[in-house]
Amino acid sequence: MAGDSFFTDPSKKRKNRSNRQTSTVHQNTKKRKVQPKKSSTEDNNNDSEESVSDIDEEEVASDIFDSDSDAHKDEDDIDEGDDEEEYKTESAADKRRRLAKQYLQNLQQETETYDFDAKDLDNDIIASRLQQDVAEQKGYIYKFIGEKLLLNEAQPKTSRMKAIGISGLSVNYPNLFTISKDMELSKWDITDAKSKPKRTKYIKGGVQFTNISKEQMNNGHCDELYTVAASPDGKYVVTGGKDKRIF
Repeated sequence: MAGDSFFTDPSKKRKNRSNRQTSTVHQNTKKRKVQPKKSSTEDNNNDSEESVSDIDEEEVASDIFDSDSDAHKDEDDIDEGDDEEEYKTESAADKRRRLAKQYLQNLQQETETYDFDAKDLDNDIIASRLQQDVAEQKGYIYKFIGEKLLLNEAQPKTSRMKAIGISGLSVNYPNLFTISKDMELSKWDITDAKSKPKRTKYIKGGVQFTNISKEQMNNGHCDELYTVAASPDGKYVVTGGKDKRIF
């Protein structure tokens, strides 16, 4: 009677089945948890092997570079020692001569590397000079001389001039040259600073010089004068004017 299934309690059977299911679930989870532990240890072993191999390669490379640098240092030391022994007995004059030759050789090597041509340099200098001359003629270049003038030490003097409209002057002590719009060139003596300037010579143009003569002494300006320049000794004077003539 006790072993008959009819008299057994069905709730006990359900509990046993549920216990079996839970035990199997726990066993499966335990098995699943063990597997990642094995994989992590394998990965760590692989990483450690790779890191060890990398360290070995770095050490080998550093040893190679160190050996190369040491070899170069030894060669440089040997070369310096040979040079010192070679030039140990030379005098100061020989040393200067040797350094000068070495300097010239270095300059020659630099010119060869840069393809230096003296002709190109001359052309550049000539071109820049021509540009400067053209700019000066057109009035694009100015010279500032105001700061150089000693105005405090200047002693102004006045003098009557018969010319009309002074248009230019040139000073070469002790002479002063002036020009005017009425085509007159005058030479003045300014030796004595206490007295007035004295006119020593003058020449005047006019309509009679409109036609150019074959004889140079018979020519002159026929219009207003614009500029004048004199040599340092006062022997030569050049004038230019509206008539496009230079005398």
